Amino acid sequence: MSRLAMLNDGDWLTVVGVAGSVHTNAFGIDVDRPDPFEIYLPWASRSGMWRQPRFVLVRTAAGSDPIGLLKQQVWRLDPQLPVTVHALDDVVAATLAQPRFITMLLAAFALLAVLLAGAGLYAVVAYETSARTREIGVRVALGATRGAVIRHVLGRSVLQSFAGTVLGLLGAVALTRLLAPPLYGIAPTDPMTFATAAVLLLSAAVAGAWLPARRAAATEPMTALRTE
Repeated sequence: MSRLAMLNDGDWLTVVGVAGSVHTNAFGIDVDRPDPFEIYLPWASRSGMWRQPRFVLVRTAAGSDPIGLLKQQVWRLDPQLPVTVHALDDVVAATLAQPRFITMLLAAFALLAVLLAGAGLYAVVAYETSARTREIGVRVALGATRGAVIRHVLGRSVLQSFAGTVLGLLGAVALTRLLAPPLYGIAPTDPMTFATAAVLLLSAAVAGAWLPARRAAATEPMTALRTE
C-alpha cells in the first residue's frame, strides 16, 4: 500500500516509509506488545485538530541557563502565554522515580533475605558442629590439622548450600515466564543474573559456616573427648 486516506478530513497521504515498532505509552508497559498504529506526518502540512501542540521538544546547545533562555524566547512572542520548561533528564527521572523506588525496596528485601539466610545457616552449622564435638576431638587427636577440620566443616555446609542453590535456580528458571512481561533489555534467563544470585548465596553460606568451622578447629582434643 502506497497511499492511505485520513478519515477525519478525507485527505490522501502518500506513504514514504515504514518506521520500526515504538512505544509511546508510559514506562512499565508490556514491551512485547508495541502500540498498534502510529502515523508520522509533516508538521507544516497539517492543520485543524493537530495544529496546536501541547508539548515541544527542543534541543539546545550547552549553555548557562537553557531553560531560562527558552522561557524568554516564548515570552518575547507572547508575554501572557503560560509555559513550563523542564529538562528531559528531569522528566525521565520523575517518570522513573516510583519504579526506581520499588526496585530499591525489592533490592533491600533481597539483601535482608540473604542476611537472614546467612544467619540461619550459621545457627544450623553451629548447632551441628557442637553436636559433633567428640567426633572433631577424635579427628584432632588422630592428627587432623586445623585446616583439615575447617575444610571438613566448610565442605559439608557448602555442599548442602550448593545443592539448595541448584534447586533454587531450577525453580527460578521454571518461573521465568511470570517474570518476562515487565523486563526490558534483559532476558528472563539472563546468565549473569543467575550467576550473581548463586555467588551471593554461596558466599552467604561460606560466611555463615566460617565462624563455627574456626571454633571447631580450635577445640582442644581432651576437652572435646570429655564432651557428652
